[in-house]
This record gives sequence, C-alpha cells and structure tokens, in this order.
Amino acid sequence: MGRLHKFGHVVIIYLSPFSRLPSPNSLAMTASEPQPGQCGNLTDQQVAHLKELWVLMLDLFEQTVGGPEPISTLSPHLGGPRTLSPTSSTSSPPKKENKPILGSMLYKVRPKRNQSTSTLSPPNPASPEDSGEENDISSSTTPTTNPLNEIVAHFSGAQLHETFWNIVGTDNADGILLRFLRARKWDVQKAFHMCCATLKWRIDERVDELVALGEVGIAELLEKEDPGQGAAFLKQLESGKSYLGGPDKGGRPICFINVSLHHKEDQSLETLKKFTVYTMETARLFVDQPIETACIVFNMTDFSLACVDMEYVKFLISCFEAYYPESLGVCLVHHSPWIFSTVWKLISPLLDPVVASKIHFTKTKEDLFEYIVPSRLPTYLGGTDSVKYIYVPPGPGEGLLAGPGNEAEKEARMESRRAVEMAYEAAVRRWVNETGTSAEMMTERKELARKLRRERLKLEPYMRAPTYYHRKGMIKTVVD
Repeated sequence: MGRLHKFGHVVIIYLSPFSRLPSPNSLAMTASEPQPGQCGNLTDQQVAHLKELWVLMLDLFEQTVGGPEPISTLSPHLGGPRTLSPTSSTSSPPKKENKPILGSMLYKVRPKRNQSTSTLSPPNPASPEDSGEENDISSSTTPTTNPLNEIVAHFSGAQLHETFWNIVGTDNADGILLRFLRARKWDVQKAFHMCCATLKWRIDERVDELVALGEVGIAELLEKEDPGQGAAFLKQLESGKSYLGGPDKGGRPICFINVSLHHKEDQSLETLKKFTVYTMETARLFVDQPIETACIVFNMTDFSLACVDMEYVKFLISCFEAYYPESLGVCLVHHSPWIFSTVWKLISPLLDPVVASKIHFTKTKEDLFEYIVPSRLPTYLGGTDSVKYIYVPPGPGEGLLAGPGNEAEKEARMESRRAVEMAYEAAVRRWVNETGTSAEMMTERKELARKLRRERLKLEPYMRAPTYYHRKGMIKTVVD
C-alpha cells in the first residue's frame, strides 16, 4: 500500500497514482530525515528566529481593521524573543465574521487576456530592497506597496488568524513559518512581510473558497463570469496537460506538465490561474513531513512557439517565489527542442537564483531515471508506467462539500479545531517565554500539532470538495 500515517484514530493513506505500488525499498527514498532548517533540524539561532516570527504573527492576529498602532509597533526589530502575555486575546478563539455565500465574492467581471489587470495578478510581496532579491518579476506590473500597511488597514485579526490556520491545514504550523524564514534567508522582518503578503493574497483571491468549490464549483463560477470558460477549466483537467503522480526518488509528489498541449488562446489567463492554484493546493495533500517540496517535470516534446505563454509563465514563477515558498524541490525540463533556447533567454532573467538552481535540463530517459524510478514514469517519458491519465469527472452529487443538514456537525468540528489552535498558540507563548523545560515544551507542541492535524482531517469534508485524486482512491482519509 502507499505511505501510511496514523495519528490517533486518523489514518491517511497516500496512494501513488496511476501505477501498481512498488515496495518502499525500491523507491530509494532520500528525504527520510529533516533537512537543515526544517522542523527537527534547527540550530539555536534558527529556533530564536522562529520564536521571533511567531511573536509577530500572534501580534498580527490581535489587530483590528484599521488599527491605530503604526506598522513599526506591529513589527519591531527584535534583538531576541519577546515576552508574550499569557493573557493575550488569542487565548480564546477569535470571533468569526459572517462571510458571503460560497463563490459570491469570486463572481465579478474579469478582464480579458489583453487587459492589463487580473484578479490573480503577479505578486508584490515586498520591494526589491525589502526582499533582498535582484529580480522582482512583479515590479514592472504592480505598484510597490508595503503589505503590512494594506493588511492592517483592510483585514481584521480574526480574518488573518483563520487564513493562517487554513494555510497550515494538515501541515505543521512551525513548518509553514520556517518556509518563509528560509525563503528570506532567516531575516525575520522580511519573512514576516512575505507571510503578510501571502495572507493578503489568499484573502483577496479567496483561495480557500476555490478549494471548497472544487472542480464543479470552479467551472460553474467561471462559466458565470465568462461563458465558455467553465468548459475551458474542465478541459484543463481532461486534457492531461498537467496532473499529479509520483513519488520521485526523494519521496516528493510529481507534477507532470505536457507543454505541447497548452495553447494560449484555448482558455483565459484567469481560468489558467485558477487551475494552477487549485492544482497547487491539491498537491499539498501529497506532501507530509519531512518532505515539503514537489518535483515538476515539463515534458517539452513537440513544443512549438504556439505553446509560449509568457503571462502565465510570470504568474507561475510568482507563485513559487512569493506565495508557495520553498515548495519546489526540483524542476526537470525534458527533451526541449533548440527553439526553446530563445524562450529560455526570456524566462531565465525572471527567476530568483534559488529557484533557478533547482531547474535541470534532461534529454534522455536515463537523465530522468536519476530523479525518478522507471515505474513512476509514464511510457511517453521512457518509463514503464503504461497506465494513462484519464480524468474521471464527478458523478451526480460528487465533487461537492458535505451536503446541507450537517451544519451542527460542521460547527462542532470547527469549534474542536479552534480549541486546539488556541491551545497550540498558548503553548507557543509558553515556549517563547521559556516557562518550562525545553523537553516538556517540545513534547507538548508535538502532541498539539498531531491533534491539529487530526482535527483538520475531520473537517476536510466541510472545507475541501473531493478532488479527482480522491475519486480515484489516490488520497484517502479514514477516521475511525
């Protein structure tokens, strides 16, 4: 069977897509231990930085919309871990705000491809000098703003708190913050700014709502916005242009992208962006500690200039660099023709050096075998997996959130999750203030992290519409 993880009464089975499962030994896993900078493998200084970032985040969750405190008060330069009040307002669940009907805020007029703006626009998490990066792909398309000013002016602490814990989902909260710290080379202020930009983006674009809408809901939404785009979204799923598989030799999920199947005019940029975000959110289900990254294989066979879509390329780069930091493990560009070299000259200057270092060009199947065992590669890439990707659409009543009539059960599960969130945050405060032995606090936080995961799994039917990978039995959640 697949990788099996048991947390109390919850069992998650990660089944490998499309092919018969080999024995674990044949996968040659190389990521069984945490990497430097990940949970369980931190230096004392890195732990101190993590504590500082937690202080800033917990302060942010307490802000009111348009709060009077200046940004400098919200994000002071910390010489060491600050002391947090054990009676902070986050010791009780923040009041949840009334939300619009699912999908209503996503329904608004969308610009066409030749218009200059788009709802899922390239990011601007920080100015170039703030981010410490030379290449800011969004600097020429969006104004430079301080995400902290916008996030404090427009979003309540309750909104930010809920969005943060939705990002965490079934993941580890420390692990999420560590992604931002690593992406900003352990500069706490820059990591905080980046995290704020991500929170703002997810609220603005209602990413959690896309997850809840699922394939059927997103298609219906797009069809209302722009007739024909609902079918175009479903075509992304049906075509095999992009789908998930794996794992690779490092235990990472693989996203296979068949570039020749993409043509810019077949769908709006907005449709493609929603498909990408939906895919990235789904791919997170295939990742489990200590594996935090994914493998992408761009199959360039039969590539032509008709496949080039620079607007989309910029968006995809921005997702990995700004909103899903430290998510890319390796990117394999396979069998690219000579004509792609011209396109690559346009793409490469847009890449952050860290992202660029993870991109490798492969020519032969033996090149791919260095990263992926043959049984995990489809035959069209030289592997031995002969099972073709065929999209299975949801049947009547499938692909939707848990139906009406379950509101009481949903609220009970949400309250249970919130209670554990508050307990975890209280444990963070004790950890920051160092009230207790390190061993005791480590054990407490680990156990609470397990409880958080368990409670989120119980909520999944109410938070995430079942995906194609659920219907195919590749992802199973069993609560006994």
